[in-house]
Amino acid sequence: MADTSGEAGDDFGTWAHIQDKTGHDRQIVIPREIAAGSPGDMTKFLSKCGLSYDVTDKDVTRHLARYLHNRPLKEAWRATSRIGWYGTDAFVFPDETIRVEGAQHVVYNSPTSSHRFQHAGDLGEWKANVASPLSDQTMGVFALCTAAAPALLELLNAEGGGFHIRGSSSTGKTTLLKVAGSFWGGGPEGFVRSWRATDNSLESQAAGHNSSLLCLDEMSQVEPGAAGAAAYMLANGQGKGRANRDGNARAIQSWRLIFLSTGEISLSDKIAEDRRGPRAMAGQEVRCIDILADIGSGHGVWDTVPATGAAAFSEGLCDATSQYYGMPGRTFIKKLVDDRHEAERLSAAVTGAFMEKAGVDGDKGQVRRVAQRFALLAAAGELAIKWEILPFKQGDALKANLEVFTRWRSERGDDHNAEERKHVEAIRSFIERHGSSRFQRFDAGRDAGMCRDQAGFIRAKINETGFDADIHYLFSASGWAEATKGLDAKAVRKTLARKGWILGADGNIVANADRGTLTTKVRPAGLPTANFTIVSGSVLEGDSQNVPVASPS
Repeated sequence: MADTSGEAGDDFGTWAHIQDKTGHDRQIVIPREIAAGSPGDMTKFLSKCGLSYDVTDKDVTRHLARYLHNRPLKEAWRATSRIGWYGTDAFVFPDETIRVEGAQHVVYNSPTSSHRFQHAGDLGEWKANVASPLSDQTMGVFALCTAAAPALLELLNAEGGGFHIRGSSSTGKTTLLKVAGSFWGGGPEGFVRSWRATDNSLESQAAGHNSSLLCLDEMSQVEPGAAGAAAYMLANGQGKGRANRDGNARAIQSWRLIFLSTGEISLSDKIAEDRRGPRAMAGQEVRCIDILADIGSGHGVWDTVPATGAAAFSEGLCDATSQYYGMPGRTFIKKLVDDRHEAERLSAAVTGAFMEKAGVDGDKGQVRRVAQRFALLAAAGELAIKWEILPFKQGDALKANLEVFTRWRSERGDDHNAEERKHVEAIRSFIERHGSSRFQRFDAGRDAGMCRDQAGFIRAKINETGFDADIHYLFSASGWAEATKGLDAKAVRKTLARKGWILGADGNIVANADRGTLTTKVRPAGLPTANFTIVSGSVLEGDSQNVPVASPS
């Protein structure tokens, strides 16, 4: 049908239409290097593709090779192994390419024909059976907006990322995952995948969902040490660098997508299960936004349910997603290809409205980044409503995403950067776990011996009842490094100093949180003078003094 070349202008081949042994029509790219190579290589390749011919007849094999290699073809197409946007003029599905009229023809070339972008039923059936029952469900509208949003990432040059729906079993979170996945595809295996995968497998899954939604169920199935790295990798859009068998660098897989995840615990809690590894960083939590599944209605993720109950409602939706799927995503892409300028105009308007209503102008970077992700979802949802793909009222997508964002923001507690909370949590946790075993009494002297794995000293006054008062924890350099592992040790000191929890040698609060290193030279009884980070015991009570930063003068 046509000559093909790869994205870099190499990897030439022939785009051929064959009928396999089962009688099904297939379209494949036959690499020229195979057609021009040994008869055995070509025989293996075509047999794997299902072509039936007499491989023992050398004349047949020779004539077929000559036909494939030398036949002049008028068409010259691009072949790509990537699903999703090819530039901004074509969107490649495994079985079709939707492109701007007159744009270069692009075809999908993959070593496997297996994919989950299948479709069943028409758009009207999907709307009636899957989407319409969710018209009054905040989380249902949110999930469908999450499905539509990845198609805008490339066009709007927006960053990818993920949402993690957290809650106990039987709250409806897996149903939301299936509903969102049905926007793009399904089939015998469904569209939802499992968190339980190797790095290589997860990278391949991500690359295979470029420009679309990746649905991952049950975070509990992934190893604690791998959870944070996986979330970061998915949002960052790039796999690991690896070498081929010959030692040369293998092409790094890349993608731009949104992933929707479920689990009974949060990403932070999952990472914390591995006490040997680093703690969850704020950057990871921004890339994978944690959303509580239970909205407080008494029905899990659902605002209201019919008289038959939440379980029956969820089961009905799951049944519908197994019958109708795939057409909404293709219809949405066709509209984006045909009317990109309208998509850009409406997206800008909805995004601006969302950010204004969310009131994030004075917020720090992380809250603002999360708001921008929700704004993208709102824009995608409003576009799908305008184009009659989602059967909701104009403004429903904006309203639903504002509500979910507001709940996330409220649960977060405040609008300070998450790093500051991580700093306090790290020191509190370390003292709570080791305060009585790894901090030696400051006035005990050399004869008391050293406690095992000592992290520093504890200094306290004895009050009238005999109990310790005004407890101070003096962290040694190694103890502080251990307590702040995975964090910026200097930044942790500054955070605690601003809150009035860093003390000087005299036991008074350090007035200038930006002075020097915030460590103090102290001489414990019978021991040499050394630098310590002195932390007030009130850090355990959360009694922050919120000390203002002093001016240099």
